[in-house]
Amino acid sequence: MERNNLQIRQATAKDARSIGLLAEQLGYSISEKAIQKYLKSLATPQEWIVYIACKSESILGWINIYLTHGILADRQAEIGGLIVDRNFRGYGIGRLLLQRGETWAQQQGCNLIQVRSRTTRQQAHTFYQDVGYEPYKTQLVLRKQLNVAE
Repeated sequence: MERNNLQIRQATAKDARSIGLLAEQLGYSISEKAIQKYLKSLATPQEWIVYIACKSESILGWINIYLTHGILADRQAEIGGLIVDRNFRGYGIGRLLLQRGETWAQQQGCNLIQVRSRTTRQQAHTFYQDVGYEPYKTQLVLRKQLNVAE
């Protein structure tokens, strides 16, 4: 595949269906409506952003990055998701998305970016390490469902 006609741009609500279909390739299920709502909230990206890689009208991948900061950690960026269509992996699309996301994080004043990756995603671990990410720690992630009044 030629990367000449590949475009990296900020995602819009119109991209929601394609973003959801790509997420399904990694086992995530999220409604088109939920993705649209999230993307519409990104009208003025200051704390998070989604970029997509597209060729013509086809979306081949996306990356979601958000900022975190707290008492124990300086302002940093975290990759919330990076997915490239399984039919287009190995062509450098993930690297291009990652570079664009890293540039955005630097523009937001971050000097650190991190990603959390399931222990079973060995291919993803290799990808990140090949582009300079280093293992930092292993942890147990716990969560609790909260009931929110609508």
